[in-house]
Order: sequence, then structure tokens, then C-alpha cells
Amino acid sequence: DILHIIIIITTLLKKAEMAKGEREAIRVMFLHGIESGKSSPKAKFLAKHFPNFSCPALLCHPRSLSHPNGALSFLIAKQRGRLAVVLSLIFLPSYLLAKSFKKRYVALLAGSLVVAKMLYKRMVRDALAHSFWRCYQLAKQEIEKFQPDVLLGSSWGGGLVYHLLRQGAYHGPFILFAPAHQLVARKAKIVVPTELPRNAVGTIIHGRADVTVPICDSVELEQYAKEHNIDVDLIKTEDDHQLASVRDPARLDLVDLICQLYHKTQDGPRID
Repeated sequence: DILHIIIIITTLLKKAEMAKGEREAIRVMFLHGIESGKSSPKAKFLAKHFPNFSCPALLCHPRSLSHPNGALSFLIAKQRGRLAVVLSLIFLPSYLLAKSFKKRYVALLAGSLVVAKMLYKRMVRDALAHSFWRCYQLAKQEIEKFQPDVLLGSSWGGGLVYHLLRQGAYHGPFILFAPAHQLVARKAKIVVPTELPRNAVGTIIHGRADVTVPICDSVELEQYAKEHNIDVDLIKTEDDHQLASVRDPARLDLVDLICQLYHKTQDGPRID
């Protein structure tokens, strides 16, 4: 019996060593969310388990002036003229109204506020679209340099992976965490079709309690994959948008999932 136990333990240790060596060989890239970065919990978890790991800094926080790919930076740097018009539409009528309370100034202020609101919404949509495009170009460049075996993306980053697949910039296995491809499209007032390449291999992970990115977008993507016989499935968890379960092997073994996806494509990804 003791000999049998020793054999089992030795076998398990060998398997663990083989698994560790396998993980060291897999090149994993992670594209973070819009308000996240290289130090996000998911990025730290992946870096801990995969030595060949890359998480490019997208620098896209929408409210940070220090992030060149963010929406606010674009508003300030590229749309100063429009912003000046919006501020003028608000403050000039307000100034006139403060100097002299007249009905025509009240009407002018009301009309100006409506126009300013419409113009500002258009500016925000343009800034969001510009931010996404800048991040897409950066991600594409990083993929070409790093040549990942498996590509992962969370929320905003998941939307980037989706478009990288659609545009043929990446052909390898992937994991999308609550992908925001349709959410970004709705906010930017553009139409993005739900589609995937015929040879796509990947997994979508989305929480039922996610109130940031609706799970219906992932369900729609899974349905498309089923209808077109594409090897992409959806894992539904009980998480919110943070998807804490992906860092808990007892709930969802993300490391094993990455290894499984890697083995599904023995030749590795093809980069255009």
C-alpha cells in the first residue's frame, strides 16, 4: 500500500512538473479593460501562472489626461474648437441673463443648452470611437511583436480581441471576459455585426450578475457560433463584471482552460 501511494504521489508530481513546463512554453497576452491596466487582478493572476505573459498598457482611461489613448485626452487635444463652442453656448447666454433678466435671454439660454448638449454628445461619441481605434492599432502592433499563442481580453479589451478576430489581425485561440464590443458600438452610435471567423477557437466567460456589459451580447455571439458550427462556447458564471471566479481554480480553472485552447490549435496562431 505504501509503495502504491508513493507511485501515485510521484506520478502527480511528474504531471505537475509537466504542466508547469507546458505553461512556461505558452505565450499568453491579455488586453485589459478601459479603466484598468497592467496591474489589474486578472493580469496579475495570469502573470503568476504564465511566465511568457504580456499585458500591453493601452493607456485608455476615459477620464485621465495622462492617458493619450483615452477619450478625455482626445477631447482636449483634438476637439478644443468644438469644446469652446459648447462652453460659449452655455456661458454667453448665462452671462446676458445675469446682466439683464429678459425673456429673449431665457429662450436663448434654453436653445443654447439644447444645442450644446447635442454637440457635446457627438463629441463624446467621436472621442470614444477614436479611443477604441487607437487601442486597436496598439494591440495589433503588440500582437505582431509578441506573437501570442492565446489572446485574452476583458470588457473593453474583449471588444478589441473581437475586432482583431473579425479583421483577421489575429487567428489563434482566445478568451473573452464580458466582451464590450456591442456596448462600445452602442455608445459610439455605430453598427457592429455579430460574427466570427469560421476557424475561430475560443471561449467567452460572462457573469449573469454583470450590470456593466449585458450578458445578452455574449449570448448572441455564442448563438452565432452555434449556428455556423464555430468552436466557440460561452461559460456563464454567477459573477458581476469583475468575474472574480476566473481567479479561483475551485470555481473556474482558467489556467487549464488556456492550456486546453492552446492544444486545440497545435500550429499556433497565424498573424497577418
